[in-house]
Amino acid sequence: MCLPTAYLVDQKNLDGMLDAIRAVDPPRRFTVRFLESLGFRVSSDLLVMSVLKSLTFLDNSLRPTDRYFRFLDRTQSDQVLAESIRDAYADVFAENPQAHQLNRDELIDRFRTLTGGRVSQRVIQFMAATFNALTRQADFTA
Repeated sequence: MCLPTAYLVDQKNLDGMLDAIRAVDPPRRFTVRFLESLGFRVSSDLLVMSVLKSLTFLDNSLRPTDRYFRFLDRTQSDQVLAESIRDAYADVFAENPQAHQLNRDELIDRFRTLTGGRVSQRVIQFMAATFNALTRQADFTA
């Protein structure tokens, strides 16, 4: 199954986190200390590290990948994010190439089906909210 279960409990800081990542030199490793240096000290913000791993911005050792470095280029960052979302959520896009336009309830239904009961309804809601927050930042026109 190609559907990440990484999610943010609160998506309000996601835009700011992505902007902050683009604004500073990349770290050798994306650590809690690095995230805190960007001004994100709330424990729920730490979940972004798992989300970035699922988008393959970070490898399993939390080192930035080529995709992370491509994201730093503001002329292509929105397209890189869209590419990353398409890859991470490939099963959703396989069923609907316009998945980024699905509303919250449609996403919850799709995620519920794709997870096959392996995650709770609450987690599915967080997953859908995270997906929506990510897609708002991405450019799917390319």
